[in-house]
Amino acid sequence: MKSSIIYDGGGMQGSYMAGILAEFQDRGIKAETWGLHVGTSAGAFCAAYFISGQLEEGLRIWEKHLTKGFISWKNFHPYYDLSYLKRIITEIEPLNLLKLSKSKSQLIVSLTKPGSNRTNYVNLTKVKNPIDVLLACCSAPFLSEPMSLNGKIFYDGGFTAQPPIGYPGLKKIKNKTVLLTYPRGFRLKEWAWQAASLILLTQPKLKAMVAKTARFGNASLNTIERDKNYTVIQPDLILPGGWLNINPKLMSKNVRLGRKAAKKFIIDRNL
Repeated sequence: MKSSIIYDGGGMQGSYMAGILAEFQDRGIKAETWGLHVGTSAGAFCAAYFISGQLEEGLRIWEKHLTKGFISWKNFHPYYDLSYLKRIITEIEPLNLLKLSKSKSQLIVSLTKPGSNRTNYVNLTKVKNPIDVLLACCSAPFLSEPMSLNGKIFYDGGFTAQPPIGYPGLKKIKNKTVLLTYPRGFRLKEWAWQAASLILLTQPKLKAMVAKTARFGNASLNTIERDKNYTVIQPDLILPGGWLNINPKLMSKNVRLGRKAAKKFIIDRNL
């Protein structure tokens, strides 16, 4: 494979990446442009709908459906409703699994196995249970119920791979495009993630996983900003709709900003 595209996570900020992909598609840039797609969390969802040729459905998910019932608040605490998310991708805006499986491109998604602090990479275009894998991509302690795959518990790959630049298949690829949901120079606050692990969790394995999240994420961002083999598309400023956003207007604004960034990327490179 000569080229790859890597997708960040970021919760509801994934709408920004959906906007980028929508602009790509409108300008004739198809998923097959990249032989390898690697995504974490929200990025995995964006990539799946891009590869299956369903970006219109994907945009509706971000702008219409996720703002209605995916995130709820109880006692000032957010919760993800994975059962509602499953209904969205299987009934409301069903992902075309046949097209996904027959794609010319590979889609690798990242998952975190608690206790090991290691990233598990799954080929979504080949796996037998892609819906369950996608749901596991959004499963997080203190935000949702855990997801079981083949009898093993997995969580969002963003805890160890956000963005997922550590996938071994990327090592030999020089042309790497990265979609990020934060501006250049942004870094996760390690103290905040360590505090969250102490306050919100009781299981030692989960505490250790969450406490190291910022360290892993910042190491990836440092690498991307140093390595000239990465071509980055990212917002100039913090996105108006944050990772827990449920405001449809802000979600649509994220999409528009993604389209604008993609348009600049295409013009600058004469694509």
